[in-house]
Amino acid sequence: MIVTRYVLHTTEWPTLILLQVPGCVSQVWIVPSFRGGLVYYEAESDSQLTKGLAALLIKGLSGNSPQDIAEVKPEFLGELGLKTALTPSRTNGLLNMLNLMQMQARSFI
Repeated sequence: MIVTRYVLHTTEWPTLILLQVPGCVSQVWIVPSFRGGLVYYEAESDSQLTKGLAALLIKGLSGNSPQDIAEVKPEFLGELGLKTALTPSRTNGLLNMLNLMQMQARSFI
């Protein structure tokens, strides 16, 4: 299952505010790491759907340069059909996850 490959599972997850996605209905934490000039992400959430959305972003963004991640345009969500498949609050949460991941990537530039 894709979620278990890209999302951390732990009962001791950090609750640091800098890692928490703001403006999301569910609680979501995204932890970046920087290795070999590339950014990698892990995430945790209290919602299975949100874990899946985080896993989608992690699959697409992890292993890329900070610059490439920072330049990703959110229009790809519409191209994937996610904007019509998700409720407005879930779409907003997904955009907030992307924004946080891009902000974290910029910190490595």
